[in-house]
Amino acid sequence: MNPICSEHSGSFRSHHVRMPTWARIDELYGQYEADLEPGASPTHENIWTVIHREIAGEGLRFQQAGGGLDLGHLASISGCSLPNLERHRELLREYQAVDPSVPPFRRVLREALEHDIALDKLVRYPSGGVNEYYYAEKTDTDPHLVLQFPQTLHEFRLRAEGIVSGTVTEERLRYLLDLDASHGCLVADRSGKISRRHYAKLMGVTNSALTRFKPVFKEYEERFVVETGPMKRFDEIREWTMDRYDRGLLELQNGKIRRVEILRHFGIAGGASLQRYPRFQAMFDALDARAQTESYQSMRTRENLAKVKAWLDRGPKINSDRLSVSRAALSQECEIGINFLWRSPLCVPLDEYDRKLFADAQASKVDPFFYGRVYAFSGLIDWWPQGFLENVGIAFKRFASSWCSPEDKEDIPRGSYIQFFDALLWIGQSLSAACRHVHDEATRFGRVRNAQDWENALYEYRAYLFGRFQTGEVAANTINNTIRGLTRVLDGLQVEKVTPSLPRRLRGVPKSSLEIVHMPTVAEAVSFDRSSRAELKAVIKSRLLNACAENQAKLTEKSAERFVENLVDQACGTGHMPEDPLKAVIELLIFRLNSIRDAALALVFDAKSKLRQGQSLIQQADVNPIEFQRKYTATKQDRVRKELVRQSFPYGSGGSEAERERSLGNMLRLIDQLTGGVPPAVNSEILDSFFAKRYSELGGIDQVEPFAIPTTETVSAVLALYLLESGANVSVGRKLLRGRIQDSHKANFKRIAGSKRRAKGKPIIVHMREDNPAVVSLKWLEDATEVLSEALEVGGNSLFLTRIGERVQLLSATSFSVWFRKLIKSVNGLGGLRITPGMLRPSILLRAALENDGRLQVGMAIGQHLASSTRSYQHRLPTELIYEHDIRRYQNSYEAIATRNFNGAAEVLGVPSGELQKRLDGLRDTGLGVFCKDRHGRPGHEGAACNEPDCAGCPQLLVVADVEKIAVLRLWREALLAVRADWLRDRPERWSRKYQPWLDLVDTVEEQMVRDYIQVWNASEMRLKEIRSLPEFSLPMPW
Repeated sequence: MNPICSEHSGSFRSHHVRMPTWARIDELYGQYEADLEPGASPTHENIWTVIHREIAGEGLRFQQAGGGLDLGHLASISGCSLPNLERHRELLREYQAVDPSVPPFRRVLREALEHDIALDKLVRYPSGGVNEYYYAEKTDTDPHLVLQFPQTLHEFRLRAEGIVSGTVTEERLRYLLDLDASHGCLVADRSGKISRRHYAKLMGVTNSALTRFKPVFKEYEERFVVETGPMKRFDEIREWTMDRYDRGLLELQNGKIRRVEILRHFGIAGGASLQRYPRFQAMFDALDARAQTESYQSMRTRENLAKVKAWLDRGPKINSDRLSVSRAALSQECEIGINFLWRSPLCVPLDEYDRKLFADAQASKVDPFFYGRVYAFSGLIDWWPQGFLENVGIAFKRFASSWCSPEDKEDIPRGSYIQFFDALLWIGQSLSAACRHVHDEATRFGRVRNAQDWENALYEYRAYLFGRFQTGEVAANTINNTIRGLTRVLDGLQVEKVTPSLPRRLRGVPKSSLEIVHMPTVAEAVSFDRSSRAELKAVIKSRLLNACAENQAKLTEKSAERFVENLVDQACGTGHMPEDPLKAVIELLIFRLNSIRDAALALVFDAKSKLRQGQSLIQQADVNPIEFQRKYTATKQDRVRKELVRQSFPYGSGGSEAERERSLGNMLRLIDQLTGGVPPAVNSEILDSFFAKRYSELGGIDQVEPFAIPTTETVSAVLALYLLESGANVSVGRKLLRGRIQDSHKANFKRIAGSKRRAKGKPIIVHMREDNPAVVSLKWLEDATEVLSEALEVGGNSLFLTRIGERVQLLSATSFSVWFRKLIKSVNGLGGLRITPGMLRPSILLRAALENDGRLQVGMAIGQHLASSTRSYQHRLPTELIYEHDIRRYQNSYEAIATRNFNGAAEVLGVPSGELQKRLDGLRDTGLGVFCKDRHGRPGHEGAACNEPDCAGCPQLLVVADVEKIAVLRLWREALLAVRADWLRDRPERWSRKYQPWLDLVDTVEEQMVRDYIQVWNASEMRLKEIRSLPEFSLPMPW
């Protein structure tokens, strides 16, 4: 027992009460928590709180007679009724032991704290507070009681921090001030006065306690010039700032002087640190007012403004929206930071030019403008006459503007406009008779009059679209959407009399032409080689038929044909195939997915090597990009330019490898300095035709780009690795953003966050090991494409960026599909198969189902969707065979258990008696109320006898509604509940892995039994009582 008495004296208070030890309190906590009914408030917690508060205050109150605790007093201050307190009589008895020889607990606690602080070993939290749990354990009491002495804990915390405690006097204050002044380190605040807070903390008092010593502080402030931080350099900073202002070297930001230049020059940290000092703030306010009055512009701003005006006069580059000039092009050509182009005064001429473009767009007939967008038909001027395009533009604006309102966020006319634009472009370029007649009419009349020629031209375009569908280039839905949008525009043009009415409407792809194929996997890929392999195909098909017959499953030609074809391909390629068709399908999936992964990984390794080599060549380069550009643009003579080029780019026809490396290194150095690291297009106007000629000498731009940035092939390979590891859709992977590869809550894992737009932005989160090749490749790609992100004005936050000609853009789905087909052709064993990127996700989910006994939960976790969606990916012929096999095995086992005590059961079931006995022998009683169907079939340990209590999550588990077994199962639950607290304290990992699933299983069994087998459940209750009444009864213990 530990002394906990208080020092208060009184006739009805205890002076010397012994408190139960910490171990005893913990035991009582567990006991009362176990007995607590669901939903009831924990009364014992209130009692403990009140008792500890009383002990730390005046002491516990005892009855005048009988010597026991005054329960009426406790009930009034704890909010409990007297009958409720009587239920905790055992708890209260622990606090009734009185011993006059014990010291009060306050003295015991102070002695423990004094001992540790004398040794400079006071145990504290990182925040500085005293660790009450440590001293509760040291004094063998409850932490809650230690917390009842906050003043004592605070006192020792201040002593540990070296803060002086004692009487506040003027002598003590002067002593501290004189001590700091003698060392020249009086502590001041930002207002230039001595810090009251600092010296109050040293004396162990509040700030207000020093208010009466105001004359003392004033005396010392006048005697010593108190300056802190940047104030010591105020005159120097002011002189430098005014000099820079007068020379026009200070920049403005939002109409004010940029403070960051001053901070950087004087090495002052903090974005607004100077403004916290009144004298600095006054200086800046005066300077800002002067700059506004004088319309101040820095020298660099005036130079940049002249560059912007000259660039506009030369004819600027217009953005694709046709409403604004390209700030990105201006920034690159004039070497002005793009952020400065959005600020005054540089934005003034640009905004004025944008307003002119906007006015031109509103007045244009060929390029109609409405609802904030230009629908340009001027791109067709080379194939259609001006008058016809004007009529089309006027009509389109008139009828298409009624399709939506200005408040609509979705651009409804855009899709129909693009589809109609493509149709006009195709007809204008076509040389057929009908298309030429239509073009001639449009030239003569500005309209199309002949309905027959117009219909023929449109149906020729429709035939062109159907040809792309038949070759697999586009999907049927794409064709139907194109024709639907085109028809909508044609209806409007007919009303406006620009084109004639059609005798019949354009039709999309008929349903009879569509073959319904539901998300095939790589194990169902169609082979380009249709050669006859009838014998091998017959053998494999017979194995599938036998497997279905054994489990009474149905095999249809359509569901099995593709699996059979691909198993034939695999058998021909490897020379063997497992007897079990399911294992053969798994091996086929693993082989093809691994083959694709290895091929993509090899491309990434090669790209990393070339990029490292490119960085090495840049370091070795000897060209000065700025000087070279100046000399190259200073002359137009080919001879002079050639001599200049050969000085730094010696590699030409018949050059050596060393010359080639030098030319390549200097080329990469130019690209790094002049274009931000992104190789310009072959037809780029930068340095005239310099880049085009150097590309040609080095073997083309494809031989240079891999040394500067990741190519489209490399970006596609990294995307393929992510898809193979995550099982995500192509659209989800393609639109991953930068900065989404983060640390996971699991050690050595990374969290990759994406989203699915078609599911309203649903987050798609994947956790992968940090050493996974996909994770390593994604992190590398994020760093390697940083230059592409900086070069992209809109959408630079995307991860899978690539360079297409002069543009930097997000990797398109078409580009990825084209690359993927090339990759498949290059992989040994897959070259003759029509495998598409859309097959990866179904393949990964089907593999997860087959490797987990057909269960869909793993696939649901990987796919991150509901069971209804998972079935469409995983519910196929192989998994159906697994389901049929499990159902058949369960039926056989259940029949054997249910009829084991009936004579002639085998005859009734129609099976040989030996077969029925064999079924019974195959089921083993675990002794825990359940059966094991196969002791040697534990997942991951097939073939070895199982000795682990993992039945609750094992596929070999069998629960039978038998009175004896249900009683044993309930008894096992009681045993687990009895020891749960100890296991959670001592072995929480094994408890959560081995025994918590048992409790969940029994709860599920109870719910099912009460609903469907209530008689068996009630009988098991009676049997449970009989088992408990046995003399030798003892609960089973988990191990």
